Amino acid sequence: MPEIWVTLRQGRCVKRNDQMIKSYQEYPMKYILQVDFPHAGPYNEEFSEAFADLAKDIATEDGLIWKIWTENEETKEAGGIYLFDNLEDANRYLDKHTKRLESFGYTDIRAKVFTVNEPLSMITKASL
Repeated sequence: MPEIWVTLRQGRCVKRNDQMIKSYQEYPMKYILQVDFPHAGPYNEEFSEAFADLAKDIATEDGLIWKIWTENEETKEAGGIYLFDNLEDANRYLDKHTKRLESFGYTDIRAKVFTVNEPLSMITKASL
């Protein structure tokens, strides 16, 4: 089987054969922030319209690589999954966003921070 090299951001390469990483250089740590909270609505298109300005503001956050917005009308929940390039900005944003959500009247805000395992995430097609 031929060797396959996948170029990652910042010029690092990972050697892959048949979706298995054989060797890799150390990656800079990235962090996932998972936030969710009870949300009575709106949902879908109405949710998108209601929070478009907030999304534009969040996009300017230091250290933020991306955010995925989440909503579940059936369980009455909303939130997001965020990817940050450093732990300090993830924690700073969590504090800021928690205060913002509380100012909107949200309670029972749940949040967790995780370290990203980039080698395994690359195998499973993560866009990091």
